[in-house]
Amino acid sequence: MNADLKSRLKAALAGRSDLDVGQFKLVGLGEIREQAGEAWARIKTRVFTAATQLIERELSPADVVLPAGDGFLVVLADPAAAVTERLDAVARRLREFFLGHPDMKGLAVEASSGRLDAGALTALADRSAAAPPADKPVERRQVSRSTPAEEDRSDGAMSAWFRPVWDGKNQVIAGNASRPKVWVGGRPLDGRRVAETRMVPVDQTAIDHLAQTAGFDALMRSVRAKSQTQIYLSIHAETWASREEREEILRRFNALPENVRSAFRVRMDGMTEDVSNMAKALDEIGRTGVGLMAELPFGEIDVTGFEDVEIDLFGWRCKPPSNANSSGLMDHDTTALKRFVAAAAAQGADTYLQDVRDLYVLKSARDAGIRYFSGQAVITDRQIPAPNQALSMMDIYRTHKAA
Repeated sequence: MNADLKSRLKAALAGRSDLDVGQFKLVGLGEIREQAGEAWARIKTRVFTAATQLIERELSPADVVLPAGDGFLVVLADPAAAVTERLDAVARRLREFFLGHPDMKGLAVEASSGRLDAGALTALADRSAAAPPADKPVERRQVSRSTPAEEDRSDGAMSAWFRPVWDGKNQVIAGNASRPKVWVGGRPLDGRRVAETRMVPVDQTAIDHLAQTAGFDALMRSVRAKSQTQIYLSIHAETWASREEREEILRRFNALPENVRSAFRVRMDGMTEDVSNMAKALDEIGRTGVGLMAELPFGEIDVTGFEDVEIDLFGWRCKPPSNANSSGLMDHDTTALKRFVAAAAAQGADTYLQDVRDLYVLKSARDAGIRYFSGQAVITDRQIPAPNQALSMMDIYRTHKAA
């Protein structure tokens, strides 16, 4: 431990046998560690050093920051400080930092506070000076979680994921689409695509169940944290065809407070060939008070079949790049996008483009007037919802350049 850190820690501990500490836990490091391979040690050193400096800038010079396992411990020199408020502010800055870092943007940050014995804290600080420290458990006040079981990654296993949605007009992250993934060959792939291509046997209704459960949980967590986000859900035609499933979906939405229901945006998948059935299903869902999206095949502009339904967003799923050297959309695609935006606006709706995998397509579609975007060209999918925060087009360019 360097002399300055040691003296600050000694001053913070003076006359105190135990004390309030803050803890920042980085969730998702394991996956990043696997992807980084041999580069992990270099990435971790660089990122942890930068994150430590960021935390120190947010605190007073007398406060102490210590690396602790997959995160940091913070000792506040002023025992009367408003711990929770200060930790929440730092956690927001950390999330912004990791979101803009090409190697770490899939990370989530959990903040908590608790009591720790002064002797144990000193020992932890001593170990951190010599080697990467082991986590010292903190008796948490706000959050209590058991150690999660190891995730099932066998073929066909499903896990909850979120796809951040970017508002290209206001240049902010506007919410997250709940998008379960299915493990195939040790890789998590988009559940809908796996089902469509029959890579492994997977049930569309099971995908919907997981998407709704994860989406409801994420929204309620954001409500409790007083930072309500928006959750985008899709319901497959196979699920909606079951009367029992349909009634359960409607019951779940109706049971929510009105302000929570309005934070959902819902669309139907697997109904693009029959617009009248899609409009009928969306009209029934819309009576619960959720927002509605209608997705059409790429290039389809006619939205007149939805004139009697209050649609918030009309959208397309983006075509895959035609080759590895894609330079964006063809001229006729750009023209179609502009006409699509005009048709949606005539019904008082905005537009979205999902599954955008090409930065040139993102720019062309935004220039054409599309407002909302999701896909790896914007922000990669993640297992924890992305926080609502500013994200400029320049930030996205920088991320791609750094990668």
